[in-house]
Amino acid sequence: MADNQANFVWVQVETELGDGAEDTSLVLKEDEGAKLPDVPFKLTRATGVRESSEILTGTARDGDTVTVTRGAEGTTREVHAADSWLYVVWTAGAAKEVQDHAQAVTGAEHGAVSADTANMIVRRDSDKRARVANPSNDLDIDNQGSRNTAIGTHAALTTGVHWASAGGIITFPLQSGAKASPNTARQTFPNNTECRLLLDTEAHDTQGEMDVTVKTGTTTSAATNKLIDSGASFAAADVGAWVWNTTDNTYTTVTAVDSSTQLSLAANIMPSGKAYKVYRSKFTAKEAGLYVVTSLVTWWQAADGNRLITYVRVNGSSVGGGSIYSSKATSYPAVATTDQIFLAVNAVLEFRCTQDSGGNLDTRNTAAFTNVAVSKIA
Repeated sequence: MADNQANFVWVQVETELGDGAEDTSLVLKEDEGAKLPDVPFKLTRATGVRESSEILTGTARDGDTVTVTRGAEGTTREVHAADSWLYVVWTAGAAKEVQDHAQAVTGAEHGAVSADTANMIVRRDSDKRARVANPSNDLDIDNQGSRNTAIGTHAALTTGVHWASAGGIITFPLQSGAKASPNTARQTFPNNTECRLLLDTEAHDTQGEMDVTVKTGTTTSAATNKLIDSGASFAAADVGAWVWNTTDNTYTTVTAVDSSTQLSLAANIMPSGKAYKVYRSKFTAKEAGLYVVTSLVTWWQAADGNRLITYVRVNGSSVGGGSIYSSKATSYPAVATTDQIFLAVNAVLEFRCTQDSGGNLDTRNTAAFTNVAVSKIA
């Protein structure tokens, strides 16, 4: 089995790969080949829907050119277009290879099972880590000595996953996962005006990708397309943030940070003496991959027939969302969305809302009624 492995690898195709039996040379974009693990490995395409896809087995690699066996594990050969994405996949065939390999560990390459390794089991220590242990010594699992060394020599059992270290500790890769909500105040949306949903509280954020920073204050002077507050502490990361004039219920975005007390804005909405919120409320992906993205936005006493919309946007472009018509006056209608979205590294995910009530309309501000969640699945 290969020593150089990789988790959650996506690569992009440079030249179209046909579906003929003779089409065995897969050409990737520049430097994509370096991401791949040692051969052999399995690749398949990202479809975003429930359908079968061809599995390709990488048998050799020269830079960004990979020699592949087509139609592995009974799948049908397909055309893989230029600019399409493939990813390293864990398959039933790979699982069978691991099972067969594990059963053959008694060979000379890995050393025969000895008295130190026979009949050993895996138990969890006080830190919830899995360790090799002797059934007759349940509590003394931190001092396995030669047992851990002997049973842990075969560290990489399968492509892409290191099940056990030399010390017998099983470690799985940390996946992205974040959930946030607006918990401090209702947000007011003007009629037919699309604005970013304000998020100020995190339930969890495993890799620090959700930014719920909110800065509040009152303008102390005015200039065209500026927000000036002598008591503020603006920073470079505020570029691209949204600005809500909470006095007049108007919105715009930050185009530049002039100083720690002054912002340049896309619209002239901040005269002197106006209260504001500068909020980021965005998710920035640290790893490329497929993400499940959900949102729930509940509105406050919408009238009968009001249309309420949630947009899911990546780098400003709409990639999903949902809408409803309120069916009862003074009700609390909710728009719920669920999408599977591919995010590149540093892609910015945000949620925007709009409504057509004819005036201002508020969203409900507790986590139970309004929240968003992002989880990486592949």
